[in-house]
Amino acid sequence: MKLDAVEYYLKFYTQALRDKPAPDNPFVLWYIDAFAGTGMRAADQVEGGLFDGTPSEIKTVRLAGSATRALQVDPPFKRFVFIEERPDFCVALETLKRDHPDRSIECKQGDANLILPKLFGSPPWVGRKKWGSPSHRAVVFLDPYNLVEWSTLECLAQTKAVDLWFLYPIASVLRQAARSYEAVDAKKAAYLDRAFGTAAWRTELYKPETQAPLLEDLGTRNERVDRSEVEAYVKRRLETLFPYVSQPLPLLMPAGAQLFSLFFAAANPSPPAVALARRCIKDLLNNYGRPASHRRSGRQ
Repeated sequence: MKLDAVEYYLKFYTQALRDKPAPDNPFVLWYIDAFAGTGMRAADQVEGGLFDGTPSEIKTVRLAGSATRALQVDPPFKRFVFIEERPDFCVALETLKRDHPDRSIECKQGDANLILPKLFGSPPWVGRKKWGSPSHRAVVFLDPYNLVEWSTLECLAQTKAVDLWFLYPIASVLRQAARSYEAVDAKKAAYLDRAFGTAAWRTELYKPETQAPLLEDLGTRNERVDRSEVEAYVKRRLETLFPYVSQPLPLLMPAGAQLFSLFFAAANPSPPAVALARRCIKDLLNNYGRPASHRRSGRQ
């Protein structure tokens, strides 16, 4: 599942950067959950059955969500920022904060597309660094309700100090695409412009059909690409911003439909940072590369 993969990386990340760049002046590590929900999630579990000697039944249980899991990572992050738009969810996050008085946690209510640029446009992420002061690094998790604005991704990439986990709504994007480009209306086109951060998808994703009649204008007959081609296109688009972007992890619903694709992207362009990310992602894909179930959102 998505949270297992992200938690695997968080543990690797804090361990790998422990006492870096120097034991007496280590990085200040941040975890930022931009659509944090309540910090918990719901999941259906089967209880009972033949081996238990009781009738089997499905029960909904509450499990740790992304924010809660991040708080449990050891070595720990130094600072936590939980962003959530819904006021009732923010109340739950404040409770989570009170339950961890030993952690530096900030809960922010509002649109992550507005909060993230403001956060990364302020000290300590910008401005002259004082001599001897520590450098800052962050892992940002995007599991959005709606589309993440491309400008938000640009601001994360410009930090050169963020590792990003991005749950991309591949099924929603595919629903806006039509069998032929001519069937993509203005509303759908505007959605796709935002999803890809460019209008170039019109010519880069749609291509002439090879079996069109000879007398027909090939330039007006286009076919929609499949899911894997859209994923590849999203990866290429992210690579215009980030020095390293992973192959996506497919996340499936119980019925088998793939609604999301989980991408990792590293903003730090230094060869050692990219090599470190590649090594971890290779191990992660070996462990979690098979399609993973995404039963319910962690936003509760």
